[in-house]
Amino acid sequence: MTKTLAWVLAAAICAPAFASAQPRGDSNRPHNKRGQWKQKMRKKRAQVLRSRMGLNERRAQRLEGLMDGYQRKRKPLRKELRVSFKEVRRLLKSGSEDQRAFAQALSKMDQAKRSLKAMQQMQLVEIRKLLTPKQQAQLMVAHRLMRRGMMRRNFKRIKRRRGRLEQQRRGPRGPSEGGFKRERRRPQPAEYEAPEPPAAQYDDPS
Repeated sequence: MTKTLAWVLAAAICAPAFASAQPRGDSNRPHNKRGQWKQKMRKKRAQVLRSRMGLNERRAQRLEGLMDGYQRKRKPLRKELRVSFKEVRRLLKSGSEDQRAFAQALSKMDQAKRSLKAMQQMQLVEIRKLLTPKQQAQLMVAHRLMRRGMMRRNFKRIKRRRGRLEQQRRGPRGPSEGGFKRERRRPQPAEYEAPEPPAAQYDDPS
């Protein structure tokens, strides 16, 4: 139960941080849509804490403040993790042999991970003071249901995006809309001698 709840907290159960966990492809969405998503997650979290878990207003607000506070603390650490990872990829892509640069980037990543893990444990201890074991279990179940729903929505969103990209790549379909239409080859007279095909327009690999 302890490990399960710790994993739930690590994922920031029902917190607006879910919005930042969306695929990178969504980074081009308008800012107002991201704001709407965060607001929606806040309302969902409030519903879970008050309706499903039966927390009174005072305790629910304390838990929300606790989650939001730790989320703000985790933000710079996650940013450091992303920056360090990008640096590692850049070094690898450039074929660098600068071992010191690799060591520094990996050290920053390791430190950020350790700090995040320690912060998750601190959050777990504080939440245990506010929730009974049953409420902790309710929190776990609510997280799994929300996570499953988010995965389904993300999958549908990615599928629609891929469909649009594929449609753009293929272009309009149908003969009247510029689609491809296979032409019939007319039989040539017997005395007609077809010209030789042009030479290849690329260099000989040899």
